[in-house]
Amino acid sequence: MIPFSDVDLRGADLGGACLEQALFADVRLEDTSFFDADLRDAVFIDVELEDAVFVEADLRGAKFIDSNLRRSSFWNADLESVYFDNVDLRETDFDGANLHGTNVAGVRLRGARYDSATRWPDGLDPVTAGAVRSEAAEDG
Repeated sequence: MIPFSDVDLRGADLGGACLEQALFADVRLEDTSFFDADLRDAVFIDVELEDAVFVEADLRGAKFIDSNLRRSSFWNADLESVYFDNVDLRETDFDGANLHGTNVAGVRLRGARYDSATRWPDGLDPVTAGAVRSEAAEDG
C-alpha cells in the first residue's frame, strides 16, 4: 500500500501511474490528472478532488469517503464496485463510465452528466438523482 497523507498534490500529473491499493488521507488533489491510472482498491478519505481527471482510469473496488469530487471527469472510467460514502459528485462527467455494482449512498449527483454508454448501479435512476443526460440536446 502506498500512503499519501496530509500532502498537497494539486495539479499533479499522475496519469498512467500504478497506484493500486494507494491510501490518500487528507490530501489536496484538485486539478490532478489520473488519466489511465491504475487505482484499483485505492482508498480516498477526506480528500479534495475537485476538477480531477479520472479519464479511462481503472478504479474498480476503490473507496471514496467524505470527499469532494465536484466537476471531476470519469469519462470512460471503470468504477465497478466502487464505494462512495458522503461524496460530492455534483457536475461530474460520467460519460461512458461503468458504475455497475457501485454504492452511491450519501452521494450528491445533481448536475452530473452521463450518456447512453454510462452503466449505472442497479436500482439507481440517474434522472431522479439529479444527473443530466449529456446528449439530451442531440436527441431532439
